[in-house]
Amino acid sequence: MMRTIICALLLSCVFSYTNVVEAGIPDAATLTKEIKAKGAKAVIAELTTDDKMTQFEKVCDQIEKGKKDWLTVAKLLLPGSDAATTEGLVYSVSRALPKATRQVLELIAETENDPKWAFRVENTCISTFIEPEPGVAERYLLETRRALELVNTSDDPKLNSLRLNCLKSIKKDIGNLKKHGQWKPNRTH
Repeated sequence: MMRTIICALLLSCVFSYTNVVEAGIPDAATLTKEIKAKGAKAVIAELTTDDKMTQFEKVCDQIEKGKKDWLTVAKLLLPGSDAATTEGLVYSVSRALPKATRQVLELIAETENDPKWAFRVENTCISTFIEPEPGVAERYLLETRRALELVNTSDDPKLNSLRLNCLKSIKKDIGNLKKHGQWKPNRTH
């Protein structure tokens, strides 16, 4: 009886894991371990084996959600990235900004003085949408501005300075869209 239960549990775990892998949904904890064991460059190479970089895109989709473990994956992958994968990581972290404002600012704060690092105010605190559906970029900018206004960084002067610079950048994007007649936050498809 006990053997049957253990076998059933093991099969259930294997089946669940196989479905996750087959569905292509990476696990942040597993990726973190792999990056630490193999290095960021090797893991990125594994994630970008097809022309469309499907696996890497799925990782970026997870990073965009702003969960702490996925932001850690972004931070760990960055040193092994090339131009294309760097852009994907930066855009994903940028899109996580309204959801995990302080955590994203902390990524920027940790890397502020490293010229090789890509998470900087000027490329993270912007709208990263290229030809989005109507209203998408505007909603993102409004949500991000609001999140930056609400997040409490008063306990950390460096982080607060980054928050203010990030807010300034977002407001600049809004101003540029308005200036060029492209600001239409209430547009629908």
